[in-house]
Amino acid sequence: MSDEENLATSDSANKPFFAIDAEDLGDSTASSAPSAALPPTPVMMGTLSGAATSSEPHAQESMNPWGSVTPQMTGNVANINGMFPLQAPAEAVKSAFRWGQFFLGLFLPWMVFIGTVVIAEALDETQDPYPDFSRSVWVSMEPDENGWYVQSVDRTQGESMEFFFNSEYINDTDWSNVYCWYHPYDVEWQNNGKVVQESPGTRDYLEEEVIGEYTESNQTVWFKTNESTAPTTHDVEIFYYDEVASDAYWEEQNANFDALDSFLFCGGPLLFIVGTIAAFVKGNKGLGIGLLCSIPMSVLMGPFMFVLLLLMYGF
Repeated sequence: MSDEENLATSDSANKPFFAIDAEDLGDSTASSAPSAALPPTPVMMGTLSGAATSSEPHAQESMNPWGSVTPQMTGNVANINGMFPLQAPAEAVKSAFRWGQFFLGLFLPWMVFIGTVVIAEALDETQDPYPDFSRSVWVSMEPDENGWYVQSVDRTQGESMEFFFNSEYINDTDWSNVYCWYHPYDVEWQNNGKVVQESPGTRDYLEEEVIGEYTESNQTVWFKTNESTAPTTHDVEIFYYDEVASDAYWEEQNANFDALDSFLFCGGPLLFIVGTIAAFVKGNKGLGIGLLCSIPMSVLMGPFMFVLLLLMYGF
């Protein structure tokens, strides 16, 4: 290779890639010149309108040699199923305020409350009279030669027992009383079952002294009084009260009252709240407002209910 060729080769190698000369353009044009080959085959991508028609089949094939093609843009308005014309909403008709429902909601809770109280009182009057769980027995307590009083009592297991009599009375400053009270379930009172004699003491205080007691094992009361005079016989009324039977009876009665109280004070407010909400949900605005207004109406109905209960129960 000659020195000129080596120099040209080194110059072309040292040129940057963006330095394009006319010679380079000439070489590129000469290398990319089209050959004398056949033109490329056309490709049908679609038509903008309907396919062309002709009475002659050969002419039609020459106009559209690729067969039938679905038109892409025909200009027709698409028909979508389910479309409907939009109607303007009708104006809401304002209904008149229902005063009948308002007054019904205003007085209905109080009518239910008063009716429940009246029915409860009527049912109470139809029941049998309250049983009497108390009884009394007169006995004559006579002392023995030593001044001791020993008295047998007829007391059942669930009964309480008490008696009281005046042992000695001379004047306002010289007197004494004897009493005994026994309750089978009272274990806190220190004088339970004790026979106590009380007399006036100093500074207007009563002096109490235990002089005997009630013995449950032999159903006997025994005591000896401190009298200035000789012991005398006393007619004493002994009172008995059946605590067990009374407690059982009143527990049953209170269970019935508890059911009524639960309805009035628990079920009543719950029904009131549910009824008020249901009235507004159902569209009964007058009824709902009347129920709400029945609450402040208690200012007027409170004294009326007090008088009604006073007339019914007498307290």
